[in-house]
Amino acid sequence: NLNPLSAITGLIAAKFTWIYDASITSYQGTQNAVIGGNEAGTITIAYRITVASTQPNPQNGFNVNIIPPAYTNGINATGDDNVSSYTYGAPPIILPVTLTSFTATLSNCTGSINWKSASEGNFSYYQLEYSKDGIHFGAISTVNSRGDNSSYSVTHNPEQGTAYYRLKMVDIDGRSTYSQIVVLDVNCGKGSAIVYPNPASDFINVNITGADAKGTMAMLYSIEGQVVLKAANLKNGSNQLDISRLSTGIYQLKLVNNNGIQNIKVVIN
Repeated sequence: NLNPLSAITGLIAAKFTWIYDASITSYQGTQNAVIGGNEAGTITIAYRITVASTQPNPQNGFNVNIIPPAYTNGINATGDDNVSSYTYGAPPIILPVTLTSFTATLSNCTGSINWKSASEGNFSYYQLEYSKDGIHFGAISTVNSRGDNSSYSVTHNPEQGTAYYRLKMVDIDGRSTYSQIVVLDVNCGKGSAIVYPNPASDFINVNITGADAKGTMAMLYSIEGQVVLKAANLKNGSNQLDISRLSTGIYQLKLVNNNGIQNIKVVIN
């Protein structure tokens, strides 16, 4: 590959600073990210092999370094490249509540968050929390305990994009812990758009619907955040954009009109 870095694709590609080491025919990437932790519990960081490497390499794997180290009671293993996961943190708080399910679904742009319990001994209430980035959460509803084997449901209208939900579960003595996080992909509204073909090579069609969507502004961003293509006053229906001069990779198409903002991932190959 004359340009090895162009071979890196997928959702994770833009999250890393990549380099290519030709001496061992390997890609190496570094990611710095803020981890949203619970008040108590453990954090597990792991990687998963999706396609086995054809090049034998004793350094296949990853390292973890959490800052500040005082946050964990684990050891930051900065030199071990052969493990698949690390776990840090204190033992979780165990409350006398057991969830049998916690789900989120989307219908007509309204989220429905549902959960069921098996036991709720000495338990006080649930606090449903919502986040737009998976890190910063805010409470949107508080539901009192109804006892063992109870079912609960809360509706919410999330913003466009990705919606994250979790339950804060509070005991009668004030102790609390969190559920797992459930996610909704919100891409709806009167002026929603469809992009095809995707992946694409020479052009993309942006099909816009909705009476209030006329005059749409389209901006295509590279993974570096630069605007590489801009088109104004897109019409309702099909609009063709020329991408033949753009490099292969992952881009973000931002559409702005009277209905709001819609972001669509576009792959150019």
